[in-house]
Amino acid sequence: MAQITNEEKVLITVAPVTSQNNPAPIDGAVSFTITSGTGTIEIVDDKSAYVVSGDIAEDLVVEISADADLDALGVATITDSITVSVILAQASALGVTVGSPVSKV
Repeated sequence: MAQITNEEKVLITVAPVTSQNNPAPIDGAVSFTITSGTGTIEIVDDKSAYVVSGDIAEDLVVEISADADLDALGVATITDSITVSVILAQASALGVTVGSPVSKV
């Protein structure tokens, strides 16, 4: 599980493999979908996307799918999912300001 703050995004990249863990081609682009949570997806290329946090602390479930059938006529969907935990960003400075002077009386 990846962990990011509500001010961050994280890159997710897939590298399809066979059952023997050898590199394998896929047909077309990978699909990235958030199935739970309020984050968003920013597609980078056919095999990569950023998972962008929402404004609240929550777990984002991302479903990733692709067509493993290289034949133009068929579809053999393979699917995986990941969870990205979003935590609230911590304060890093106090942001102190000084107001305008006012009379004491």
